[in-house]
Amino acid sequence: MAEAAEITPSEDSLLTEKLSIGKVEYDVNLTSSVLRFTKTVGKGKPPVHRIIQLEEILNIHLSEKPEDPSLTLCFIDKAKKQWKCNKTVFKGKDSETCERIREKVLAAVAVKTPDRPKSLLVIINPKSGGSKGQKIYDRQVFPILELTGIKVTLLVTERAGHAREYVQEFDLASVDGILVV
Repeated sequence: MAEAAEITPSEDSLLTEKLSIGKVEYDVNLTSSVLRFTKTVGKGKPPVHRIIQLEEILNIHLSEKPEDPSLTLCFIDKAKKQWKCNKTVFKGKDSETCERIREKVLAAVAVKTPDRPKSLLVIINPKSGGSKGQKIYDRQVFPILELTGIKVTLLVTERAGHAREYVQEFDLASVDGILVV
């Protein structure tokens, strides 16, 4: 997970809870700017903090199995100067607690990132990128859009000028942006 500056005491805590990754228990603290996980390593040793900026959180999903109270946090990991999508699964004490955490995290992310798109028109030129446009979308772009829950209207162009014709007739007010691959 991404490391960042310590949380200042003046920041308001929106949520404090205990979650586990595997068999390791973490104290989870949500503020208006970060989600912090702290584990106590042992007596006399400093605690280990893992901090994710809210802007880096793509989504947080509940387990589909009611008997498995867990959350999957999807976020951008900016380690080593290369951004990549990362997922971490946290176990909670029960489904209600997990749902409450999910709602609070998503609400905090929405407040911190009000301009984040919710729907996009995606235009794929299958001839672009050395005729790899569709493959680039399928392998690199679609997985991120799926993680974020962004609604996609998809156009795969069939000829020169196809995208222009489509956009001229398309209701642009129905999407937050256009992504071209």
